[in-house]
Amino acid sequence: MQWRDSARVPKILILDYRALSPLLFLIIYPSFITLGISIVVIIFFAILEQFGFTLTIFIRFLLYRVIAGKHKFVVPWWYKKR
Repeated sequence: MQWRDSARVPKILILDYRALSPLLFLIIYPSFITLGISIVVIIFFAILEQFGFTLTIFIRFLLYRVIAGKHKFVVPWWYKKR
């Protein structure tokens, strides 16, 4: 392990550690509902990782591309009617 590896995301098997964090809740609150929710969250994070997204980048993508749209209609302050 070299110093260049210090910026990489830690992985457990093939998933990064953020995808496996719901398993902590499964250990604390063991039930089938928690198991189902944690499996869904792990699959969601695995799909995000396949596309090269982290959670913050995915939220930013949703805000700027999907919700806001491609076109930004901005009027400079000197063109605004008073």
